[in-house]
Amino acid sequence: PFPPASIVRQVVLNESRLNNIVQFGARDQLRVVAKYSARPELVQASVSRDGSHDASAQARAFEALRCDFRFERTEWTRNDEVRLQIPFAIGSGFFDVLYLDGQLRVDRDRN
Repeated sequence: PFPPASIVRQVVLNESRLNNIVQFGARDQLRVVAKYSARPELVQASVSRDGSHDASAQARAFEALRCDFRFERTEWTRNDEVRLQIPFAIGSGFFDVLYLDGQLRVDRDRN
């Protein structure tokens, strides 16, 4: 009974909190709120010219941010007004972020 997801995005609210949002149609969304902290980390990666993973290429180290996170809560919003807290915002982990420019980034989840 759910429409297909139309938008999936992550919104960084401040230096310690972010929202993961899945939009369904124009007025329904699933929001997972998390606390996070970021620290510089050297990440080994090997890529080909077209951006795909290349096992034969020599790995290079890139400076990225390692973001540790812990989910806090999940809520479903229906028709922009009905909010339902869902009790499955559990878990923690980390992901690496490499900024390509001021707006474009690549994330790699290791969980």
